[in-house]
Amino acid sequence: MAWERQSVRDRIRSRLRGFAGRVQAARAWENLRFPVDNGWRRLMGRYDEALADLNRAIELDPAKAWAIGSRGQIYLARERLDEALADFNRVIERDPAQAWAIGSRGAWTVGGRGEVYRQLGRYDEALADLNRAIRIDPAEALLFTCRGETYRLMDRFDEALADFNRAIELCPGHAWTIGTRGQTYLAMGRLDEALADLNRASELDPGYEPGD
Repeated sequence: MAWERQSVRDRIRSRLRGFAGRVQAARAWENLRFPVDNGWRRLMGRYDEALADLNRAIELDPAKAWAIGSRGQIYLARERLDEALADFNRVIERDPAQAWAIGSRGAWTVGGRGEVYRQLGRYDEALADLNRAIRIDPAEALLFTCRGETYRLMDRFDEALADFNRAIELCPGHAWTIGTRGQTYLAMGRLDEALADLNRASELDPGYEPGD
């Protein structure tokens, strides 16, 4: 589902801009002497450079959880799922309590792993992680969208619909969420609501195409 993957990548890119700022700040604080230029302001689309810097940070401090988690997010954005999963597992397994302690960054370590599991078709594991991530950060719309899509793929349509509704409350103009809710309505036989959502998704994003 190319449109779905693109939408997830767009939201992950937004998160990575935040990671870029933290990387830059960490470099200044720790005097790591990496070459910092305007590339960090243009991080998106420059994954190889970002990965090289994160790899260097991890070499200097293999326990640096934020760098490992950030690298996992980049791997996820590039659909390098096995490598993303390995990094998320490494952060979570090193200190399971850490994901709870570091707020939304923890949510995106756990939630990122949940999204990897979903894309791999490992839905029960995806739900376990997404449930946990939502407990950490209940105001993040994409977590509800990802969990809703997991429910939809499991034919758990009522639960999917509840999550999509919550995601739309938090982020009203997200075409992927609205379109996927439309697909859920279609599967439930609620044709008028399905058509309204699918039309709305196309208005918000002319390149939107329903997935499977």
